[in-house]
Amino acid sequence: MAIGLAFRAFFAILFGKPLPSELLAAAAPPTASLPSGIEAAKAALREVDKPAEKPQPAEAPKVDTTALTEGAAVRVLFLLQSEGRLLDFLSEDIDGYADADVGAAVRDIHRGLKKALADHLPVEPLRAEEEESPINVPAGFDPHLFRLTGNVVGEPPFSGTLKHKGWKVTKVNLPRIPPNEARFVVVPAEVEV
Repeated sequence: MAIGLAFRAFFAILFGKPLPSELLAAAAPPTASLPSGIEAAKAALREVDKPAEKPQPAEAPKVDTTALTEGAAVRVLFLLQSEGRLLDFLSEDIDGYADADVGAAVRDIHRGLKKALADHLPVEPLRAEEEESPINVPAGFDPHLFRLTGNVVGEPPFSGTLKHKGWKVTKVNLPRIPPNEARFVVVPAEVEV
């Protein structure tokens, strides 16, 4: 929806919700290639000699969705930490700093986070209309595209006022997910030797 597939996956994991269907479809492993040459001819002859069988529907490939979504969520944190040092900032106790010092730090963090989004999860407004303009929500609308607020009664279509344009990700360019437990590492420990 708003900030895109990676963030939806992150929050789905965080709150124990089902994974986005787009993520599951993208995670399906590629199909195996057919054997070539003599092996292909032998396989074809074996198939001809078999008695006719009723075709069975193809079974969906098994995908470890937990590892995939956990890894994707950690890769988002990796990018936000690498470019904007978000985790360092959120882990810091800022109560003792002056507002001017916090403001100066936030400018650098904002610049880095904006770059991370532009490079890896570029976004654009979901709606072209100006905020505060009238908008119609059609019958059968996709609830991922519209969040209705206020006095929602009756059945769609609805007429209302656009309060926020929404966001959608135009491309997902996340780093590869490391194998095994390394998928949980946001940033490795840094050691100077």
